[in-house]
Amino acid sequence: MREIIEVIPRDNYKLEIAFEDGERAIVDVKPLMRRKVFQPLKDKSLFRQVEIDHKFGGVQWPNGPDVCIDWIEAESKILTTRRLTEAELSAQIAEKKNVDKKVVEEFFKSLIEEIRQHLNKNTEIRLGGNFSIVKRSAKKNIPATKAPSLTAPKSLKKAVKKSK
Repeated sequence: MREIIEVIPRDNYKLEIAFEDGERAIVDVKPLMRRKVFQPLKDKSLFRQVEIDHKFGGVQWPNGPDVCIDWIEAESKILTTRRLTEAELSAQIAEKKNVDKKVVEEFFKSLIEEIRQHLNKNTEIRLGGNFSIVKRSAKKNIPATKAPSLTAPKSLKKAVKKSK
């Protein structure tokens, strides 16, 4: 049984679940709302109070309803199956381009530093997609913040869509 390490309530009664193996998934809880015990969760403020059930491995809400890990895994739609590290990506590019891995690693470090500096100057960067800063408004117990964002180009979006 995999362990849930994070649960994030999303719009339309969906949960984003992060597992300890790095996989992330979306689970639609709306079909459960037909059951009497889940009907109070139609109140979005109550739905957002979801938390990990560390004792049994699923998720739960303060008013009593819970969902077991087996149901979550059966109903989840995978967002990511694995994380590729910078070192792994550097090694793959170095091999394909027949260059030293250290050259690729230095390139990545320089690229990330340049992106960081330009984003700090509030400059949008077009590099395959658009890097920019997004402002996230304050939420209950969470202060407003700024975060980096990457909007993928249409060609990449189409390629991913076709791969389903």
